[in-house]
Amino acid sequence: MTQGIPSLTGLRGIAAAWVLLFHIGLQARYVDPLIGQVLSTVAGGGFLGVDFFFVLSGFVIALNYSGDAAPTSVRSYLHFLKKRLARIYPVHVMVLLLLVAGVALLNLMSIRVARPWSRDAAGLLESAFLVQGWAFPIKAIWNIPSWSVSVEWLAYLLFPLVSLLATRLPSVRTKAAAACILLCVLPIVIVVAPQQGTMSLGLPRIAVEFSLGVLLYCAWTATRRTLFTRDQQWLAIVAALVLGNVLANKLGAHIALMLAPVLAGTLIWILACGKEGSDCLTSAPAQQLGKISYSLYLVHDVWILFAQSLMRHFDWVASTSLWAAAMTVVLIGSLASAQLLYALVEEPARRWLAGGPNVRDQEPPQHPMTKSIRPQDPDRSLPAAGGPGGVAWKP
Repeated sequence: MTQGIPSLTGLRGIAAAWVLLFHIGLQARYVDPLIGQVLSTVAGGGFLGVDFFFVLSGFVIALNYSGDAAPTSVRSYLHFLKKRLARIYPVHVMVLLLLVAGVALLNLMSIRVARPWSRDAAGLLESAFLVQGWAFPIKAIWNIPSWSVSVEWLAYLLFPLVSLLATRLPSVRTKAAAACILLCVLPIVIVVAPQQGTMSLGLPRIAVEFSLGVLLYCAWTATRRTLFTRDQQWLAIVAALVLGNVLANKLGAHIALMLAPVLAGTLIWILACGKEGSDCLTSAPAQQLGKISYSLYLVHDVWILFAQSLMRHFDWVASTSLWAAAMTVVLIGSLASAQLLYALVEEPARRWLAGGPNVRDQEPPQHPMTKSIRPQDPDRSLPAAGGPGGVAWKP
């Protein structure tokens, strides 16, 4: 298996951790305002992790499925969809089953589930078929983070059309003009059809940002000249996170969403243009966090939901120390269960569903300017993650 662009793998891990801290921070504000303020400063813009992943997903999918590797025939298209579904569906279904089993157990124990839609059978069926996010606005669903997996699946279905339109643009200038037009779409949608929360804007976000990622790849292959050092890449990562938090905390979620594609696209470009042998985020912990990021993204909401339910049942919500202990369990449990899901479900199921141990296609031909960069593993493009959820989360 290729290693891809290591910095982009590490970026997925940072984005997933950003999302997790954001969701924990949303719970903190109801328990201890000081802790809530600290977490808001550190991860108040964590919901923008989904926008980073949407742009990254478009970039990585285009990197691996362009040129001769593009799904241009019915057979290649079905094979492409089979591999994408093998990547996202097993963990999604496993976490959904764990959530349903946990909700049933809490109900048997007469513990009220801290989520009013936990008995929505129709929503459960939609989640099983990965269509729960195909609405505008997106409604509350069972496993909140899975809305982005649903719209990501829709992006995969439409990828050949997006890729065809992007590659048919005759020059880098026209691709840049198309990107500028895309960057205007999300602000217009937010102004014309404002929605409560950020999850409700899922469809316009994936449409703009996935397409932007594909265009970004096209420009990257044609104009990749500047090579950034490790220190410059680290500076870009810190700047993107700080700006995301400041925008969300000072200007509000919707303003932050308007500018998120620019932040994400710029950061991905800088990380993709790292000097060979001096990329950042190549340490073993960063790479491992990137590998388990999809499982981490999907499973952490289950831990928070059950922690909320138990704390309310035993009336522990008013205790800062008990809340801190519960969130520590959530953090450790999320990381541990993500590792287990990755090792026992995600990787084995992906290999089996995609057709055996050697599931990768032959690597696509590379542009002359990218010979030193091995293609990013397309099975590493997720999570498409980061929407708010839970009782205390903005729907």
